[in-house]
Amino acid sequence: MDANTMPDAKGGMPASADGSGPGVPVSEVSIDELCSFMAKYVSAFISFGGQTIQVVRCAKRIGLVFGVEVEMVLLSRHAVINVSAVRDSAEHRTGVVPFKPVGTNFSATLRLNELSWELYDCRLRPLEESPAGNAGAGPGVHPLREGRASEEEANKGDAPATLRTFINAQTRFQDILRQPNLSVKMLCLMTGVAGAAFCTLFGGDRTAAGVVFFASQAGFLVRHCMVVKHGMDIRLGFLAASFTASFLSAAASRQFPGSTPEIAVASCILFLVPGIPLLSAVNDILCGHTLMGISRGVNAALLIICIAFGLAATLIVTGFKVL
Repeated sequence: MDANTMPDAKGGMPASADGSGPGVPVSEVSIDELCSFMAKYVSAFISFGGQTIQVVRCAKRIGLVFGVEVEMVLLSRHAVINVSAVRDSAEHRTGVVPFKPVGTNFSATLRLNELSWELYDCRLRPLEESPAGNAGAGPGVHPLREGRASEEEANKGDAPATLRTFINAQTRFQDILRQPNLSVKMLCLMTGVAGAAFCTLFGGDRTAAGVVFFASQAGFLVRHCMVVKHGMDIRLGFLAASFTASFLSAAASRQFPGSTPEIAVASCILFLVPGIPLLSAVNDILCGHTLMGISRGVNAALLIICIAFGLAATLIVTGFKVL
């Protein structure tokens, strides 16, 4: 069997990976449930920083498993998703879902991508009841075994029923959303280390590196407190973090003079540069998702402007000369 085909759960002809061709399985799940699940899946994937073309492929892959075609229009803050039955195009549902600004999380995007492949390869298998004392699972949660079904099981048609597979997929999806983020203390520490490393790389002395180490951490905490804890606008958080980090760096450079204070001031705000959104914007445009790419590019440009305003405010207040 070709690598780009998937056996039908009822033993029919294989379905092609792009959703076309004979043998698309008839789903036991209502199209309303599928539309709701796909809308939440796409929203979470985009919110975690997934590449648009990857999100589209994964959504179509999951739709193929349940015998539906998934089409979507991704806007700057919302996604319009249409789910239609392959064998009856008249049966379709359309949903609109917003993107929640939860921040980039590559671990979550990786697991969401793996979920689509486990469904496609018939490898999504349930565990027994969660053992007592398992801190990773909440009440009523049934974690899923990370393992591949053997070729014998696949050939015998012992794959889970479509309805059971859908329930398992929902459980896995909720488990991914519940995964704890990295420790704020660890992120703060590594932000300081990265800033000091950049300062040294750009020719800063030890005094400048030490100043950047603490100033970057202060800026990180300001951004985290404003954006994550208090839910303030992310642009305001970037502006405040840029001003805090650069102001502390400039003030500390006066108290602890070194030979490269200007490098310290310039390096302490590098952790704010939205490199991942910029790369995602370019990738989306090159892959044909121009609207989403422009949206991401504009948002990244606004963040860069906020960083520049924060640094400019520091230079005006302190009279520090960088150039």
